[in-house]
Amino acid sequence: METINSGKIWYRLSVFPIVIPPLRQRKFDIPALVEHFLKRKTRELNFRGIPPIAPGAIERLIDYPWKGNVRELENMVERALIQYSGGLLNFGHFIFSQTDDTPVLSKINGRKLTLDEVVGNHIRSVLDETQGKISGVGGAAELLGVNPNTLRCRMDKIGIKYGKKKQVSHNISNPQL
Repeated sequence: METINSGKIWYRLSVFPIVIPPLRQRKFDIPALVEHFLKRKTRELNFRGIPPIAPGAIERLIDYPWKGNVRELENMVERALIQYSGGLLNFGHFIFSQTDDTPVLSKINGRKLTLDEVVGNHIRSVLDETQGKISGVGGAAELLGVNPNTLRCRMDKIGIKYGKKKQVSHNISNPQL
């Protein structure tokens, strides 16, 4: 039997190149990849089962601009499992809101927004997505990765009305938004 050294095998394999496009060009693979990584990583981390995924989490992963490759997605799934403490599995706190394609709104009419204005706009956006639900499965607190009481406290500080206090609220930085 002939032994092949690494140099020869490279030349034999390079006759038929295999091109694998980056993840950002195959977003339709993301749900299957997440499922695969969840199965594998829950076994490795000795989980009793696969945690349920938060509503909209897969869609946010698909919308993410994936600068890296499949390994970036695998690492994100593993980090989410390591930090998992019950409830629904959410990847939102690993996906940063500022990318080259979707910058965070930090100025209006040439004026820089305060941190409270930016945070308030983000909270309102998440509340719109959850139809005003703050706590529980699929609530804004879960999507933001914070305790519901922490979120309510922040909303009180910023002046975002909720529950019985809820009135017509306006965007802090621009009432027309």
